[in-house]
Amino acid sequence: MSTYAIGDVQGCYPELQRLLERLKFDPAADTLWFCGDLVNRGGESLEVLRLVHGIGERCIVVLGNHDLSLLAVAQRSAEAQGHVNPDLRRVLQAEDGPVLIDWLRAQKLIHHDEALDFTLVHAGIAPSWAPKQALRIGNEVERALRGPQHRALLARMFGNRPARWSSKLHGHDRLRAAINVLTRMRYCDVRGRIDFDAKGAPGTQRAGLYPWFSVPGGKPRDTRIVCGHWSTLGRFAGLGVYAIDTGCVWGGQLTALRLDEEEPRFIAVGRRGTGESHRGPRAPDPGCIASFRPRPLRSRGARCRMGRFVTPRGVCVADFPLFEELKRRNVLRAAVLYIGAVWALGQGLAQLGPALGLPDWATRWFLVAAAIGFPFWIAFAWFYEFTPSGLKRESEIDPADSIGRRTGRKLDYWIFGVMAVAIVLLLTNTFVLHHGVNEQAEIAAPPNSIAVLPFTNESSDRQQDYFADGIAEDLLNLLTEVRPLRVIARTSSFSFRGKGLGISEIAAKLHVANVLEGSVFKVGDEVRITAQLVRASDGYQIWSHSYDRKLTDIFAIQDGIAADVVKNLKIKLLGAPPTVRQTDPGAYALYLQARQLGGSAEAWKSSTALYRQVLAIDPRYVPAWYGIGGNFANEAIFGVLPAGQGLRQAREAAGKALAIDPDYAPALALLGGIAINQNDLPGAAQLLRRAVALDPADLEVLGNSANLLSNLGRMSSAIALNEYIVARDPVNPVLLFNLGGNYVMAGRYDDAIAKFRTGLGLNPDYSAAHLVLGEALLLKGDARPALAQMQQEKAEVLHLFGMALACHALGQKAQSDAALAALIAKHAKDSPYLIAETYAYRGETDLAFAWLDKAVQSVDPALSQGTQIDPLLDKLHADPRWLPFLRELGYAPEQLAKVEFDVSVPGATGANGGAASAGG
Repeated sequence: MSTYAIGDVQGCYPELQRLLERLKFDPAADTLWFCGDLVNRGGESLEVLRLVHGIGERCIVVLGNHDLSLLAVAQRSAEAQGHVNPDLRRVLQAEDGPVLIDWLRAQKLIHHDEALDFTLVHAGIAPSWAPKQALRIGNEVERALRGPQHRALLARMFGNRPARWSSKLHGHDRLRAAINVLTRMRYCDVRGRIDFDAKGAPGTQRAGLYPWFSVPGGKPRDTRIVCGHWSTLGRFAGLGVYAIDTGCVWGGQLTALRLDEEEPRFIAVGRRGTGESHRGPRAPDPGCIASFRPRPLRSRGARCRMGRFVTPRGVCVADFPLFEELKRRNVLRAAVLYIGAVWALGQGLAQLGPALGLPDWATRWFLVAAAIGFPFWIAFAWFYEFTPSGLKRESEIDPADSIGRRTGRKLDYWIFGVMAVAIVLLLTNTFVLHHGVNEQAEIAAPPNSIAVLPFTNESSDRQQDYFADGIAEDLLNLLTEVRPLRVIARTSSFSFRGKGLGISEIAAKLHVANVLEGSVFKVGDEVRITAQLVRASDGYQIWSHSYDRKLTDIFAIQDGIAADVVKNLKIKLLGAPPTVRQTDPGAYALYLQARQLGGSAEAWKSSTALYRQVLAIDPRYVPAWYGIGGNFANEAIFGVLPAGQGLRQAREAAGKALAIDPDYAPALALLGGIAINQNDLPGAAQLLRRAVALDPADLEVLGNSANLLSNLGRMSSAIALNEYIVARDPVNPVLLFNLGGNYVMAGRYDDAIAKFRTGLGLNPDYSAAHLVLGEALLLKGDARPALAQMQQEKAEVLHLFGMALACHALGQKAQSDAALAALIAKHAKDSPYLIAETYAYRGETDLAFAWLDKAVQSVDPALSQGTQIDPLLDKLHADPRWLPFLRELGYAPEQLAKVEFDVSVPGATGANGGAASAGG
């Protein structure tokens, strides 16, 4: 079972036949790799295509520039085809020509074999590309060639511009640039710009140009590359590159490279009856790449092979049999790995031992045990080897079955990883633990920052928990209105309930300097509230007071506590201190119960019923009307009510709140959020501008403002606002996922992945958590871990959607089709936008637009989540239907530019800095 790569055939059919005879090619067992340019000039391109096509699955073909030219000519009229060279014309006029053309169009642009550690490409990969990036970009072109828009691509792929790859390119410019790199490149400058005119052997190019594989500062390549295209370079091996276009069509040879041997071997045929074979790579011609000429070695006595280590006395160490055998069996690598692992684990034990309660002698005895185990490890590495069929004694292994070289490469990766961990631990130990530096302590919490913890219910009736929580939450909201105060939001402050953490620990996690805590004791209409203000740094109690009052005085108590907190923190108010909104005490108790409910269909209905009881007592209590509106909006968003009905009822409730108090900012923000969901961005901007002016620190107001900025495509502004919100509510998973979503839209995939992982750690059951994390990984190019996340998504509709995307990215067409079919069968009515996204990501443009139209007709709420900047729809942007579709939604660039909206971030994120602006 052998694998051979074959250079540019270019229609040289007799030479290809002789080469296969020389290789003793067995189509039942051997594999052939063709590095492109099967056709053109040789006179028998049709016969070459028939031969390669007939071999079937035992052939892997990457397309060359001449193959792509044939595909382009095949799309032209019969008259235009009559002007191409006769060799290609024979292919186009053959009876089986259409079959061969379709087969050729389905071939690859780049291929990688992990086991052989070889990558096959026609010309090369850009100096700025890592090998995995090259595979992703090549796959992108392959999908376009196989897709429904391939005719447009083939018609527009010719041209020397752009001559340099950039990740910012899109549409046909992006595909053309990728094709130029993969199929036409020879020389580049240091910035990666291709010179298409320079075609001679290295040494003939003008100053400032380099062979693509030796451009200074290029990305490191962890794979060997086989390529053709460059006949004047000839057979070349060096710098991890094997070039095998030896100019058969120009009277030279047709060359094959055997890939599955420890030392790749060249085999070539020329004119009939001639041929030659070369074992190992040919050294670069000194006139070609002088800067990479190997340094001559000094040796005494026995001759030393190039590249081996020579001692100062001139002794070639590689000539010692024992040293050579230690290298061959990877014993030296195993020793380095063992020592590095012991070092890293020893440091880890030393640093974590006190926290884990380990005795002092644990690390010492670990090192003793490691020293005892070292010779046994070395003996194991000497006597045993991992083979494709499992662990075997080295003496029992046939040399053909040895994978020592591959194992050595894997050990290298492990060594690098272990040493990196050890170095990180060493630096941590040196610069953090020994110097007593704590990252949180480096940045002192602002002195005007405070967290209000949930008050303890001291009553015997556990049913009164809601009352204690409600008192604390209203105090928190009241303090939020004090402009100089930085108050942590409820979700984060209340998240530490029952976790047994001390005040200092909670304050450190929330990054605040002060904490307000207290208790509530309620019997009948008598209530005792105790509150204390604590300085987090030393636990000092700044202020404490108890209030024994009637329930009718509850609002005066809250006002008094807020005033005392402000007084003791020496906060200077810009105006009169805020006061709580008052109502009937009985209505207030019902309101507190209603506010604690939510998160499910039944909870929202129960909450609304309680709010209506509040309004029966006090019809003008604005927070109750706002609460009803929020419940209806949630029921609409989560599908409990039809979207149109739920949003209409939410709008009516918010309108009643504003009729009573036109300056109630939360109700204005709610109406703004509804307007966003109905794609009325100008209306949303008008409502939110007023809400922000009335209450610029309210997180609900700021959250909806950030959502509007995102929909307007002003991502930097949306991110700035959401970063401020997260700083105010740092352990709220909803806000972390919102910020992560902004990062995805801005292309900051690493930042998004970090936020999603943090949010997932806080709430593993958060709906859509695994989907959005998987989507960020997918857009970054990590399809396999993305698939692992999609598989964990519990919501069926999101699971099917994610599987269709990830399987497509991995080339698993059948699985992607099955997931998409199930998504359509089960969720065509409620999720047309997700189906449109799937078709767009797969490059099926017509179907994507068809489902987008269905999403508009059904008023899919997902359309209001930044459709114009959705990265899954990127492939639609070049289509002439895209801008008219955006105009229909009101999301076209010129429409969004007219929406005036500007928000000032209330101070720098988590600090005392001045205000920053978000908007445009």
